Amino acid sequence: MKESKKFEIHDWVRKDREKCRGMIMSMANSGKPMVRWVNKSRAEAVAIAKLKKCEPPPALYLEGSWDKDLASTYSAAGLLRTWLDDCDVGLRYKNIHCLKDIEIICEAAKNNPPIFVHIACHGDIDDKKGPYIFLDPLGKRKIYFNDEETAKTFENVFAGSHVLLSTCKLGAAGKDLECFAKEADLLSITAYPRNVDDSECMLFELMLYQGVYINKKTFKTAVKNACDALGILECRGTPGQGFALTFYP
Repeated sequence: MKESKKFEIHDWVRKDREKCRGMIMSMANSGKPMVRWVNKSRAEAVAIAKLKKCEPPPALYLEGSWDKDLASTYSAAGLLRTWLDDCDVGLRYKNIHCLKDIEIICEAAKNNPPIFVHIACHGDIDDKKGPYIFLDPLGKRKIYFNDEETAKTFENVFAGSHVLLSTCKLGAAGKDLECFAKEADLLSITAYPRNVDDSECMLFELMLYQGVYINKKTFKTAVKNACDALGILECRGTPGQGFALTFYP
């Protein structure tokens, strides 16, 4: 019985000699903690002897170029870093300009995946080719979600992850994103269904981080709660929809 008190509900843990982290959700009848790993959709019972307490996984924020001015220092990373520092949560932040950047940078984060992957950049929907993002300053290198290379890259580095696309309009291409989530083996993909202001995004995203790191909610619940809170502030999505929409494979 003394061993069962070693851990408490909502403690962050990892298995011995492994870096992937999970949260204790409850204690099974056998006395084994039920752990929800960040890259799994369901909790599993794990023997106490195999677990060690640890810090929460650091956030992962990848940011494309916001304008053509190469001297521009505009970024949302400063606000996010300040908030996470105050919560004692680490931040892994990098600028990205192409798919290869995503692959190179995120390969280093695979052993300790974040609760969700946060990608911020410009995007839109092509009438013929579907949803796309661009990360380069000139916006010439469009990355289409219906492209096999895009799905393969995301699968290689983000399989088993929730992905937040902090990008205008892509949430309006729900069927495309559902297919993409399936092809890339993602747990889910969340995006905004309309053009959004930076100030709105910052509010939503800070509340999302509050939900998963401080309130210890699942990503799905944290997204819903953040959308509900923005509704009270009259920051709404398209009629009948939330500020952000989540799609599953």
